[in-house]
Amino acid sequence: MAATTKKMGDFVYEYDHAQNMQWLRTSALQRLVATGTVAAIVWLIYLGTTIETVDAQSVRFLSLLSPLTLVLCGLAASWSVDRLGILSAVFIYTVGVIVTVVMMAWALGNSLFLIFVALACGVTGLLIGPQAGFASALVISLGLYINPLPALLPPVPLSVLWVTVIFNFLLAAFLWTATYPTRTTLHWTWMNYMHAQQQREEAQEHRAKLAQAVKELDISNKRLKSMTFELERARRAANEARCLKAEFAANISHELRTPLNLIIGFSEMMALAPQTYGEVPLPRPYRGDVQSIYRNARHLSNLIDDVLDLSQIEAGRMGLIRAPLSLAEVIDEAINTVSTLYTNKNLWLRIHIPDDLPRVEADRTRVRQVLINLLNNASRFTWQGGVTITASADEREVTVTVTDTGVGISQQDLPKVFQEFSRLSGSQQNDAVGSGLGLAICRDFVELHGGRMGVKSEQAGGTTFTFTLPLRADLGIGRAPPAWETWVILPENRTGPMTVAVLSNEPAINRLFERYLDNYHIVSVKDETEAWNLASEQMIHALVVVAPSGEQGWLALRKAREAL
Repeated sequence: MAATTKKMGDFVYEYDHAQNMQWLRTSALQRLVATGTVAAIVWLIYLGTTIETVDAQSVRFLSLLSPLTLVLCGLAASWSVDRLGILSAVFIYTVGVIVTVVMMAWALGNSLFLIFVALACGVTGLLIGPQAGFASALVISLGLYINPLPALLPPVPLSVLWVTVIFNFLLAAFLWTATYPTRTTLHWTWMNYMHAQQQREEAQEHRAKLAQAVKELDISNKRLKSMTFELERARRAANEARCLKAEFAANISHELRTPLNLIIGFSEMMALAPQTYGEVPLPRPYRGDVQSIYRNARHLSNLIDDVLDLSQIEAGRMGLIRAPLSLAEVIDEAINTVSTLYTNKNLWLRIHIPDDLPRVEADRTRVRQVLINLLNNASRFTWQGGVTITASADEREVTVTVTDTGVGISQQDLPKVFQEFSRLSGSQQNDAVGSGLGLAICRDFVELHGGRMGVKSEQAGGTTFTFTLPLRADLGIGRAPPAWETWVILPENRTGPMTVAVLSNEPAINRLFERYLDNYHIVSVKDETEAWNLASEQMIHALVVVAPSGEQGWLALRKAREAL
């Protein structure tokens, strides 16, 4: 880890533990050297006042040389601390203390003065550690006992030797005991400091992540605001389209209903009651054409009714007249309506309804219309066999199934059964006449009652339509809202129309873009301020600046870019 320095007073705090210990030991060594130098100077002054009483010249020389040795060793230690390291400097100064004490003991002729060799143990114990203090005490004791230089150091009496050894180890033990609380406190402080540094780094990392999250959230909020604006615009467009569709359906009903009723009325009289026109018979070739006109006019009338019903359902204007009713009676009414159609095609109709089938709260007309549409739809695709209607009930709802023996529906067409204006694939299905709205209207009627509708079928295996009606109206959940009213998570690479802003004062330019850019939403802006306001409200995929060529055009482009 890189060392980051922070100065507080005279102490330099660093993340590197080794450098911190180096600085502490260097500071302590400098203080010891300064203390030893002061003591040596005081000793020299003392010797200067008493040296005249000493007879031997060699003794005088050693007495003066011993404090100078301590001073020189201190200077050497201070010089080597930055060049050779703290351990070498401590070793030099420790040797200087030992040499100084030995020279003083020799000069004074008193071996008891060797007790002060323990100062060397104190130096190593304070600067390096208690273990070094004990090691130096052992080395000094062995040195005094072995006496490798008998010419320089006279033999030490055994009593003095024991006193010196004991004093060395006692001083080392005293330093170890005295510095233990300090060392423990320093260790705890260092561990807490490292823990605090780790927590600080984690906090900085979390703060950076939080800042990134806030930034991303801000971007998401802007995108959400833009998407909400686009969604509101799409909702307004959908409402407008729905109103236009309802208006169109109403106009179709008003404009086509009157002439269509005339066509149906006259063709019905000509086909079913030709005697109304007197004794003149209708030619046989014309009779088939008139029946075809009548049949197709009725089909067109039914198609108009289906479109009106579907538009009313989507507009939420389809009201239901709920009342308790018997499904058995409604099923009988629907069968009576389509029985002639089934008889003409030699198809059978079977009913399986329990006698205790409960009554439901529903709109009698709409439920009958659902059954009639299902029976008509089954007759179109059934050429042999017939249709079976069954009903069952549980505690909450009644289930009605309409099963035919027709050609069935392929698996690929099943998802499209309830879609408006959908036609099934296959030649047999295409031969059947239908608008593609009957099943969609049936599903909507059932959902308006709070029920569900489904289909099961296999190719050439018949089709089964199932719908449910709640026993009580308060159990109904209503029809699901349209897709445009539901929040949907869209993929990022959406395929919807992109917004292109055109900065121009000429309306013809905007119409030109709208004419030739098909899948784009063109928005006209007059100046850079209006373009900036539009970009702050919604997402703009491109900005087209229409300006003259040359320097004026580049100036307009630069202004638009700076505005955005």
